[in-house]
Amino acid sequence: MASLMKHAHTMGPKMQAAMDELKDRQVTGETGGGMIIVTANGLTQILSVTIDPLLIERNDWEMIGDLLPAAINQAIANSKQLHVAAMQKVTADLPIPENLEGMLKNFMGHE
Repeated sequence: MASLMKHAHTMGPKMQAAMDELKDRQVTGETGGGMIIVTANGLTQILSVTIDPLLIERNDWEMIGDLLPAAINQAIANSKQLHVAAMQKVTADLPIPENLEGMLKNFMGHE
């Protein structure tokens, strides 16, 4: 446990670097064959939304209303995948014991 705490203490700079990288990385979510494209960064922040002008010309607000949430959700899911991969990279050298959950329960006084 002491080794884990020692390594966790040195993770700050690695974590900050990962967050900076995630802020700059971009993913997209597309629906309707690319009629709506949502761009997000690795911190799940929506950066832009592109709507095919044909949808607007047709006043197809119902389709936009259906496609937009799906594109947003896809962009967020793709962003979360980037985030998970970055966190796995940051924590890869941590000596995490297999029984960590049990050790934490014992430490907290739970059985």
